[in-house]
Parts: sequence; C-alpha cells; structure tokens
Amino acid sequence: MAQRFQTFPNNPILEEIKLTVNLPPPPPNGKTFVKALTFTASEVKFSYQVQASNRVFRSAESDKFLITDFQKLRFENQSSSEYIIRILTAGIVLNGNRYHYFGQSNSHLKDRKCILLQESQERIKQILDNFGDWSKFKSVAKLAKRIGLLFTTGDKVLDLPSEKYDNIDDIERNNFNFTDGCGFVSKSLIKKIAKKMDLQFRDKRLYPSIIQIRYQGFKGILLLGSHLNGKDKDCEFRKSMNKFNYKGPNDFCVVGYSKPYTFGRLNAQIIMLLSSLGVPDDIFLKKQQQHFERLDLMLNDLSIAFEYLLTNGEVKLAGDLIEKGFTKDIRAFLNKSCKQEMETSLKEKKSSSGDTIHSEKLRIIVKDSRIVYAASDPTKKLKSNECFFRPTIENRPQTIIGPIFCVRNPCYHAGDIVVLNAVHIPECEDIVDVLLFSVNGDIPTAHRSAGGDLDGDKFFTCWDKELMPWRTVESYGYPGGNEPVRQNIQRTDLIKHFAKYSNAGVSRCANLFSKWADAKGPSCEECKELNKLFSHAVDGQSVKIPDNLEQTPIVDEQVRQNRIWNRLITIAEAKREEKRQSIAISRTNDLNRLKMNREELHEFLKEGHYDATDYEMLNILIRWCKANKLEVDEFLYYINFSSFNTYEKLSAFKESLIPHHLLFNALNMSHILKPAQMRNFNLDAANHHWKLFHQSNESSLSTNLISNLSKAVTNFNRVFVAIRFNHELTICISLHGKFEPDFENDADGKINVYGFNQSGTIMKLKSCLENYKLYYNEEHFQVYLTKKQNTFVWLGTPKQQMIRVVSLNDLDVRSSISVAIDKLCHNTAWKTSKIQKKNICESEIYVVSNRDGLHLKYQAVNPEYMVDEEQADIDVDYNPPDPENPDDQDANLLSLDPINNFTNNLDELMKRMECWTKYGLYDKVIDTYTKFLETINSANDLHILAEFSEKNPIFHIPLVEFVTKPNSLEIQSNTLICLIGTCLKASKCLEDVLVLERVIRLLTESSCSATLTMYQAFKIFTHIIIDYPSSKTALEYLESLAKIIEQILHSHIDDTDDPVFGISINYFINQVKMLCVQTLEELSFDDDDTTKIRYRARSSKTEEKKFNLMSIGQIEVRVRPGDVVLLKRLNHKSKEPISTIRAVVISIESGVRIEVSWVPRDIEIATWKLILVGNIIGFRNSMNAIQELYPTQEDEISTLLKIIFEPEKFTKNDTDLLVASNSDSQELNASQHLAVERAQNGPLTLWQGPAGTGKTMSIFQLILRLLGHNFDKPILVTAATNAAVDNVALHLVNHGGINLVRIGDIKSIHNDLLSITLEIGLDGLPKRKHSKDAKQKLQDAKVIFATCVGCGISLLEKFEFCFVIVDEASQVSEPTCLIPLAKKCERFLLVGDHKQLPPFCLPKAKEVGYSISLFERMIENSYPCYLLDTQYRMHPGISEFPNKKFYNNKLKDGVNAEQRPLINGFAWPNPVIPVAFVQITGKELYLKSSKYNSEEVNDLVNKMKIIIESGDVGPQEIGIISLYNAQLEKVDTAIKDCKNESFKNIEIKTADGFQGREKELILITCVRCNENGNIGFLDDERRFNVMLTRAKRGLIIFGDRKTLCSSQMWIEWFAWADQNELFIKE
Repeated sequence: MAQRFQTFPNNPILEEIKLTVNLPPPPPNGKTFVKALTFTASEVKFSYQVQASNRVFRSAESDKFLITDFQKLRFENQSSSEYIIRILTAGIVLNGNRYHYFGQSNSHLKDRKCILLQESQERIKQILDNFGDWSKFKSVAKLAKRIGLLFTTGDKVLDLPSEKYDNIDDIERNNFNFTDGCGFVSKSLIKKIAKKMDLQFRDKRLYPSIIQIRYQGFKGILLLGSHLNGKDKDCEFRKSMNKFNYKGPNDFCVVGYSKPYTFGRLNAQIIMLLSSLGVPDDIFLKKQQQHFERLDLMLNDLSIAFEYLLTNGEVKLAGDLIEKGFTKDIRAFLNKSCKQEMETSLKEKKSSSGDTIHSEKLRIIVKDSRIVYAASDPTKKLKSNECFFRPTIENRPQTIIGPIFCVRNPCYHAGDIVVLNAVHIPECEDIVDVLLFSVNGDIPTAHRSAGGDLDGDKFFTCWDKELMPWRTVESYGYPGGNEPVRQNIQRTDLIKHFAKYSNAGVSRCANLFSKWADAKGPSCEECKELNKLFSHAVDGQSVKIPDNLEQTPIVDEQVRQNRIWNRLITIAEAKREEKRQSIAISRTNDLNRLKMNREELHEFLKEGHYDATDYEMLNILIRWCKANKLEVDEFLYYINFSSFNTYEKLSAFKESLIPHHLLFNALNMSHILKPAQMRNFNLDAANHHWKLFHQSNESSLSTNLISNLSKAVTNFNRVFVAIRFNHELTICISLHGKFEPDFENDADGKINVYGFNQSGTIMKLKSCLENYKLYYNEEHFQVYLTKKQNTFVWLGTPKQQMIRVVSLNDLDVRSSISVAIDKLCHNTAWKTSKIQKKNICESEIYVVSNRDGLHLKYQAVNPEYMVDEEQADIDVDYNPPDPENPDDQDANLLSLDPINNFTNNLDELMKRMECWTKYGLYDKVIDTYTKFLETINSANDLHILAEFSEKNPIFHIPLVEFVTKPNSLEIQSNTLICLIGTCLKASKCLEDVLVLERVIRLLTESSCSATLTMYQAFKIFTHIIIDYPSSKTALEYLESLAKIIEQILHSHIDDTDDPVFGISINYFINQVKMLCVQTLEELSFDDDDTTKIRYRARSSKTEEKKFNLMSIGQIEVRVRPGDVVLLKRLNHKSKEPISTIRAVVISIESGVRIEVSWVPRDIEIATWKLILVGNIIGFRNSMNAIQELYPTQEDEISTLLKIIFEPEKFTKNDTDLLVASNSDSQELNASQHLAVERAQNGPLTLWQGPAGTGKTMSIFQLILRLLGHNFDKPILVTAATNAAVDNVALHLVNHGGINLVRIGDIKSIHNDLLSITLEIGLDGLPKRKHSKDAKQKLQDAKVIFATCVGCGISLLEKFEFCFVIVDEASQVSEPTCLIPLAKKCERFLLVGDHKQLPPFCLPKAKEVGYSISLFERMIENSYPCYLLDTQYRMHPGISEFPNKKFYNNKLKDGVNAEQRPLINGFAWPNPVIPVAFVQITGKELYLKSSKYNSEEVNDLVNKMKIIIESGDVGPQEIGIISLYNAQLEKVDTAIKDCKNESFKNIEIKTADGFQGREKELILITCVRCNENGNIGFLDDERRFNVMLTRAKRGLIIFGDRKTLCSSQMWIEWFAWADQNELFIKE
C-alpha cells in the first residue's frame, strides 16, 4: 500500500518550519486534494486531505494551498499559542516554497485549523481585497469572521447576476432585529437550484422551502417567497445579511437546505430543562422505552421496518420488504441502522481541549418533532406567541395546530425552551418543513431561545403533548458582547487572534453545568451563572470562571443517579450492551417467514399509516401481486391516483394494469360519490380529467372549505364540488366558465347542481339557466334566482361560529350548507323542501387544469348541455372508419382474433395490421406484435416491423422490449435507428420522459448499438430535434445521450487506428451537442388556447408524408420554410392516443406545405391547430456540413480538419514580417498587404480586423488578386449577417466587369444588389422565376455571395470553389462556421475580431461552449492570426482607450485630428479628445422585463437637438446606443415628440445592432443608476468595445459614475477620463 503520510520531528523552540516532502498526491478520482500539516508536541505530520469547495479554493490552484491543524498541539511547559504565532508569521516552507497565512472558516477556527497559501503576503492581501473591502472593520474577531465566510464550504451552484436581486429592509424594534439573516427566494430559482444540485428524496425531485446561502457578502437563509413569482427578481436580501462590501465573482453557493423527516432527538440538555419545567420523569422514561422498542421491532415488525425504510428514503428496500420479507440485504441495512442508533443514543463528546463533556450525546428520537430551520413570517400575521409549522407527515405536508415548543442547541437556561401556539396561515401552505416565527412583539422568538437568529440556526421543534412544559420561565436575554476596537488591523493581528482562540471555556462551562445540575438541579443559581458565561464563551470571548463555580459540591451518588438524565444514561448503557448481543443473535434467525399474506396486506393498507407515496405504494403492490400470482385489482382502491403527477400516470398506464378512468379522473376515487351515482351522469368518464383540489371529513379540518372553493372558482374554469351534510343526502355543484369573486355573475347554463341520496335511488340534476346568479368570496358561496333572498344553494360559515382557532381543543367549527330542495326537484321525495344551515360532514373539490387539452364545454359535466356551434363544426365531419361498420373487404380481417387466428406469415400479418390500424384497433396490433416476436427468427422481418411501427409509433413498445432483451437475432443497427425515431414520435404528451428513457435503453441495452456509426449517431440527434415535442425535456436528456453515443463510437476504435479518429469523434459529437442545445433552446412555443385558427390537411398524391394545410375561416399563422410546427388535434370525438404530431414546413408558395414525422390514420379528417415551434434551417445546414466533414476510417484526414482539431500544433507565426513587408498596392497598408499575401497560401488563414481597420477593403483586394489568377472555380464569400455579405458585394459591383451572384431572399438584400440576386427560398430552392436558369447562373459566376447558413443550400452541394471567405467569423458559432468550411475547397479565410461581439447564444448553449467561435478558439490555441493594425475610422482621441484596453496598444491611427474635426453645438470638456461623460443621477425604472432612465433620455435628446441645430452633423450621421430596449423605446418616443421629420433618420439601436456600423456622432445612454452598483449588460467588455468604437468624430456617454464604478472595466475607463478631464456634471 502506498505511504499516506510523512512525519518530521517538532519542538517548541522552532522559529520556522522548513520541510522537504516526497509524498506524491493521491489520484484525484473526482476529488480535490490539498497538502496538510498536523502538529503535535513531538512531530509534524504531512499528508494530503480531501478539500471541499469554497470561494477561496476556487480562486487558485489546489496545489498552492496548505492546511495546518493545531488541534492536538499541547506543550508541557509552554503555551502553544506563542509557537503558532511564530510559525505562521514566518510562513511554512515546503520543498523550497513558502506558504503564508491566509485565513480560516469559523468552523476551522473552532477546530484549530487555518489555511496557508503559496503566495507573497502582498499577493494574499491583494487576493483578499479582490473579494471585498475590509478597511471598515475595527474588531479583529469580527474581521476574522467575515473573512472566514469566504472559506465556508459550499459548491458554486450558479452565477446570480446582481440585477437579479433586491435589497430589502429588516424589521427592527427595541434594538432587536426580527428578520436577522432571513431573505426570500423565488420558486423558479429554487427549481433551478434543485435541478443543479440534483436534490432528491425517495427518487423524486426535492424543492426545499429554505436554502442556506453564501453569496457575495451575504450570509443567511432565503425563504420561499410567493410574492416573487412572475417577477424579474430571483432573490431579496435583508440588509442584515450583508456582512461586508463584496467585490468578487457572483458565485451563488448553497450550504444547506430544508428537508423532510429530520426527526428531533432529546439530548441531556433539553431533558434537564424540560424536567425543570415540570415534565414528569416517567414521560422521559416512556419516550426512551418507545425509542428502544421501536429499534427492537424494526428488526422483526414489517410495518415499523417499512416506515423506517421509507422515512430514510430507501424506497427499493421497502418494496423488497413487502414482497420478500426480511431478506439478507434488508436485515443487514436494519442491523447497521439499529446499531448506529444505539451507539449514538449514548456517546461521550470530547472538546478540542480534550475534556469530556458529560453525556452530551444522550439522544432519544421523538417522532412528533423535527430539527428544522426557522424563518420570519412573510405575512406578518402571526402574533408574538404564535408560529406556523407544516412538517411532512405520512408523506404529505400537515399543518400543526395547537401548542408547540422549540429550543436551539446548545441550551443551558430553562427560558431557552419557548412555548408557542401553532396556527394555520393559508398563504404559507407552500412553506414546508420550516418553522415560521412572528415578526411582532417585543423580542424576536429566535433570540429568546439561546440567543438564536435566523441566518441558519436550526431548532428542535416538538408538538408531542406529553413533553409539553407545564410552566415557562422568562428568557435570559442574551446581551451582545463587547469586542475590542482596533484601528488599522494588520495580518499579524489576525494570526494572533487565531493562535490565541480557545473554546476551552465552552467545554469547561458545559462540564460544570452538568455537575451543578446533578447537585442542585438545572434551575439553580449556579447553573444560571454558568449559562451566562457559556453564552459569552461560545462567541469566542475569553471567560474567567469564578472560584465558587469551579468548586462543585460533593454529590451523594444516590442523589446523582436519581436525576432523570442520569437514569436515562444508565438505562441506555445497559440497553446498548443488550442490543449488541441481540443483533448478533438475530443474524442467525430466519426472518424470511415474516412476509405479509393477503389479509395482512389488506389490513396494512386499510390503516394507511405509512409514509410511502401512493405511486411508491402502487409499485410495491404490483411487485407483491406478481410474486404472489394475484391480480392487483382488489388493492387499487387503496391508492389515491389523484396524487399522481403526469409522469407517474403514464408510467402506471404503461403497465396495462390500471384502468384508464382511475388514473385520469380523480372523481373515481371520491369518498362521497358512489360509482353508480357518477355513472348515471357520465361523471366517471376517463376524458374528464378531474384533479383533487380539496378534501375534508369529520376527523379533519373543514374550516377552509369556503376559502378553497373561492380559490378554485377564481383560478380554474372547471370546478366540481361534492358535499355530504348528513347521512341521507349529498349535493354536488359543477361550474364550467369564468366567474369573478365579489361580483354578481350570470349562471347562464354554466352551473349544474346534483342531488343524491345515499341509497342511490334518487338522483336529480338542475342546470341553472336564465336569471340564475352566482356570488362568492372567501366567506360564502351563493347560487340564487334573480335576487339573493331567493337562494338555491348557500355555503358558508355561520357568523356566530367564526372564531379564531387557538388550539385543538377549541376546534369545533364546521362550514354549513343551505339548499332549496324544491328548486332541485319539484316533486321531491325528500322529507323537506329546504335544508337550512346544516353542518357539512364531508367535502371534496375537484378542478381541471385550464391548459387541459379537452375543450371547456366538452368537459362540462352536464350531459344535457349543448356543445357550442364552433365545436360542433369541428366534430361534424370527424368520422374515422368505424369497426362496427367496416367496408366489405375489411370485415373478414376485423373478425380475426390476433391470438386464436395467429399466423406467422409476415405478409399476411402486415395486411391484418394495416386494416386494424385503419379502424383504430391498436390493441389487436400490439397483441399481434407481441405474439409474432415470440416466434421471429429473421432480423429482416424485425426491420419490416420496425418500419411499420415508424409509420404507426403507437406500436413501438413491444419492439423496444424485444430489442433490449437478450436474443439470438443479429439485429441491424438501422433497425435501432428506426426504433429510436419511432420512440421520439410516440410522445403521448409534450413532456413524455418515458420515450426518452426508452431511447436510452435502446442505446445501452440492445446488442445492435455496438455497430452504431457516426452517421447514424447524427440521425439520432436529428430525430431529437425534429420528432420529439418538448425541447425543454429533450435538453435535460441530451447530455446523457451524447455521452452514451460517444462511448459507443469510441468502442469501435482499436489500437491500430489513427489517434486522430478518436479526436474526430470527440470533436464532432461536441459540435453536434452544442448545436442541439442551441436549437432546442430556440425551439420554444406558446400553446395559446384562445387561438381560433384551424386547419385541415390534404395529402400529396406523390409523396407519402407531405400534406397541404388549408386554413378554415381565419388568416393563416405566419410560417416560413424550415419552421418546425406542432399539429394539435382539436377533435374531441377522437380516441387517438397521440394528440400531437411534429412537422416541418417545406413550402409556403401555394399554401402551407408540410412534411409530418408520421401519418396518423385521421390526418385528413381531423381538424388541427398549428403551433409554431421554431426554425431549423440553420440546424439542418450545420448537420449536413458536419456529416460532409466527418472523415470515415477509409478517408485521409484533410489538413483543414487537423488544424481545426488541434490548432495548437500549427503555431508557427510570421508576424515578424509585418514591418518588413512593403505594399505593392496603394490601396493596402503594410499589415493588410501581409494578410492578403498569407491568405493566398496555406489552407486556413485568420485575419483580426478591429473597428475601422479596413477588413472589407482588404477582402475586396484579395478577391481582385484571386480573380487575376483566372481560376476555373468561383470564390465563395460568406458572413454571419446579410449586411456584412452585402458590404463586400457592393465593392465588387461598383468595381464592375465581374460575373457575380448574390444568393438569398430579396427582402434581406441591399437594393443595389437585386440585379445580381438569385432569389432562393428558405427551403433552399430557387423561386419559380429563377428555377430554369439557376444552375447556369451559378456555373457562370466568378464570385458567389451568401450568408454562412445560406450557403448550405442544396444547389451548392456539388460546387467546388477556389477560395472560401468567412467574414464576421468571430460572430459565427463553430457549428455554423463549418457550413462554408465543408465546401469542396483547399483554401479558407476567416476574418473577425474576437474582442467584439461573440456569436448569438442562449444560456444553456453558452454553458456547453456555443458562444466561443472557431475564430476565437483558434487564436486562444495560438494559431497564427494577422492583425490589421491601422484604424481609419475614429478620431485618435476616441481610439486611444479601446486601443490600450482591448488591443495592447498595437493599433495605429490612420487618420489625424484635422481629418476628424470637432463637432459643433456641444461644449466638449477637452477639445483635444472628442469624448465626454455626462453625469446623470436619474432613477432607473422597470418596463416589462427591461429598464429605462427618463432623466438620461431628456438630457440626451436636448443635447442632440442643439447639436443638430448647429448644422455640423445631420440626423442621419447620429447614432444612439443603449443596451436596454425599454430605453430605446423611450428615446424613440422622445425624438418623435420633437415633431421633426428628419429626426426619423437617427439610428437608435443596441450595441449588437451597431456591430459593423459607424456614425459621425455616437450617443450612449447607460440607464443604470442604483445603490447596489448593479450594471447588468454594461459589464461586458465586448459590448463596451463595440460601443466605444462606432464614432468617427464624437462620443458622448450619459450615465451615473457611482453605479458604473462597481465594474473594474468602467473604473479603468473613468481613470482614463479623469486623466483627460472628460466630465460634464449635471
């Protein structure tokens, strides 16, 4: 075994440590190891330790850090602190490298550890200063704490821009802070964090209600804030959370979060205090006995073991337990868990000084308790003695009502036990497993318990009535300590603070407290005095314990043993020894006999006191039934299917064991309505997608019925409420429409009332038509005829019953109902015609999502209600082939049974399946598939079946199951690709993850995946983009799919292959992944239910999957070729299992022509809604290019590809020739001449062309030289944008005499180029007027112009070029840049400037590298690039700062000040440099999701008008830049208000819109002005460069200096502006 440490001698007189170590670091294995030294009196031990991430460790290489541990350092006759000060002041030398003291976290400080860094002391100070401003701290201890926050362990979860949070005030009173450390976080950010951190509990995503964070200078917790929903702020931080002025990166770190089932444990301290408050000893003995009994029973009682496994997240083991009993694995897990619980039920704890803290770890689990974070009440409704607590119990959140007590550890004063009244706050129901304290009263609740606060403290919270204190005492108060003040704190002060810190006082106080409690009880004066001392010691203050407290009395052993905490310790010691022996014995017992039988399972389910979710329980039941060969049907009604989410419902339905109506209509699980009653009114139908919204019965709260009904009616268009108010009668109400609260709504047939008696013999329906009204709010709900006095149904709470619930004993409130029975049925058989304010015994509310696919009125539960005319039109012609009325030639085939009349003749089977598919008999087809696959012996037959399922994706599951199981067939890889495409087309809903899971199974479990080729891999990625309906869900799976495919492809390569092929696989898979991520982010859509545009499809006679869409009575949706669309079926008579089809628009010349991914049987008779998803022309062209470039193992890899793969191997640069070269052309300067020379040689050349350096002219001159060689092949010129392409083309048109062709859409092309334009549609085909001579035009052309995406058209596929030029290459993503690079050509030129704007990129694509252009990547890897070094645009004063900041002063000025004269009409502060900054302290305001600043707008427009009036520059020579669209709108409005027609020629754009543009005068409005220094987009060097380099003669910037100076980039600009005196004050 490799040596793990190295030791060196130590002695107390050493002045410094110098060591030579030769221990190599261990292999990373995904972990970060750092050097560590552990000090004892005799030796220093060197080793490597695993180091968790924190902000400091992310700022430097891990091998530069050194951890020092002094915890065990104790000299006999000398203080260790002086030794530590000497060692740390001098620094520690390892292998010649000196490490200096850096800092430590607060937990490190208590453990006597600190961090050293291999840097100079000055550099360490600089690193710390880069993180924050520490100059204002006057206390060494506080400064050490604040620096320590940087060392707090926490992985970076995400970057949170400063503009995504707000600062909010604390709630302060009486010198107390009631919200200390507690802010808010939005639900959307919680979801992102949960996904990033993969937070799960029992295989489900966990969304915590609280996160504990470190971010910038903030420390504390963030509570889920519903008020942030839909806003553009993700967080709100309290001022108390901001511990220092932060300047580092925006790393958002999560160091903790709320969780379910964090059971509380009684320890010795809490037991002492509760005992002093009157809780009887026998209660503690009982709780300990229950604790041990539970541990005993856990090993042989199924129900207790089952519950324990579930609450610990062990779902699979819980299922195994029910199915197989106590297996070996289950016994091992339970024995280990039981042993751990017993060992920790009594455990001595050592302090850092070596003292034993007496019985500190006595622990007794209390089931009705939790250890949870506390937060402040966001509603401010709680009274000072109240709290809100909603823990997870039996797998659902349940609000605790009544008395509750909480306490923060460590606790040594009876006043630390705080008793509160837990109440319900409806607005806080989303806050789970968090204790909410009041913000009212005189003292914060958290402070009352051991001086706690809300920045991350956890509280033992208990609602066990037996443990409730019999009395309470006043809190100690816990005043803050006084820290000594010191001016100009030095590094040596921090070292001394660390060296002299000791928590010996903590352990000493704790030990003495236990002894005095044994002697005189925990409420004695000595214990109170020790608590006071402890409260100071725990904060790091030095405490002196008086002699009278040090001298503890001698206690009679009998008295000591009779103390309840000592009795519990004695029992625990005996039980622990007994348990050790019993566990050993139990290992020999056969517990497998303890499986549940049928009756026991029924009884277990009937009790329902298990913590499994219903979905978990269903899976366990299915396993048990299969193992016991029983049907699951008899157990299904124990399962609440309404609690299933969509994924769970689809998974359950896939099992084919659960009836459809149980899964999708929660009314079928009603406790109030009987099946016969629902059946009579068709309420049980599966197409009514009711979800349970509210449920209460006689044993649960019903006071919130009216409130919940009000919420349901307000928020949902379909509501159904069932009410039982005695044992004879049930009333139900259905509502289908929009009703406003506190308003008289017309019923108008949209409300139905049902009446049932319990025997089911009387069932009545009343539809509320003309003159019926509805009025409702959170207090009552009333349906009446004409006026309120004529009530039909009334629901509410009688006024005399409306009291505040303060405890469970007071709870006797029932909502009531009144019904005019005679309005429901005139000839009533009930005993009375009126029911007056009867108590409601049981109630249920059901709703249907407003985004549910079924039509509003079709979903109405009134069978007599007529479907509206529009809906009738949709369904009138929808008559798919009816199996009850078949064509004559089909009748015989329909009569055949797939099993009894089975044939293994594939041709005959195909004929049958085609027929059955035509009539929608899908079950027959699936049965046939399954049966045939049992006898199949031909891979070719399997492929035929796969092709059939590709046309009918509904049938793919049997094939997937067959292919992923071991079988003797050599399955073809093209069969696999066919099946993958089929899976993706078979999505039954927009986010069907099951099909993606099947794709992964096909790739990982099928034998044919081993033969997968790269071209087939490309096809898989294309299927994901084109065929799968949910881009969002596809994004979540893309990374996994890419990794799997990459591994499969690498497995094909052996040792004899060229290593470049392995690099090739990595490169192209990465390119495809980046391309797919960007495309999926672009392919988003909004399924607007209100749209009225409908389509019918008409088939193409010649092509199977191509259809023409004809709009019905409305203007068509605007689409273009290459658009991906979803066709959503609107016919509610349809029973088709797949409701949407993905399609691609291929033409719009004669209506909308589409190609569908597959053809459903009703495509031509159904009515479809068209949903635009996005365009994929760029994706398709890039994929075609990637496939063209990918080398097969038979091909020789081209030099171009080798350069692209490994540019660092081609780093020879001849820029030294730049000065020596002389231009032979008057049009070119030396740098341009060199660049043109080099471009004519070599396969790939790069030019960097900063603003105004003449790159377009250089390209023009290069083309002229190339044409002079009379090549027989044309030149291809491309760029990212049409404007850039046109700039080059215009030079050649003006030159004349050259045969040119410009390819593209005339709408996007410059008017002067229309004469050379070959108009190509977005489908890549020439428009009809050009179709005949298009190829000839291209063949005759000498230069062809197109955008990068546009040059991917099919017409250019076989063309060969002599030269390919890509302009704006730094703005083109690498996958897009490959389109022109894939052309048949030997020489390529990329022109760009990576210091200006990067490619357009969406957030997730940026994470995978899409924003880095090929141009930038080549330069970053030292590939030669030729700089065009002379700028001809800007006045030298304007170019000065960009040249220095972005180009290292390498640029020369090709124009002088005389050629760029000063613009009149403006008072330039420095006439030599035509740049000015106008200070505006205006307020930034929000508009939609953007910002504006009215003061800046007003000043800018006023100054602009004066400049124009001077006559020096016209409106067309002025450009206005802002990075905020709202500001641009405000500027545009202000300019229009000037009523000057010529002002419309002023260009107003973002920096992105001005890329490549120039103006005589540029005005920049910065917008941002706030206290936090949030500047958002303005802190972007590339945009900054673009903004500063657009102006030729003048640049004026409007903004707020204080705000902008939060960015280092702006600080540098202001320093330059200060030096040149460029400021104009307000």
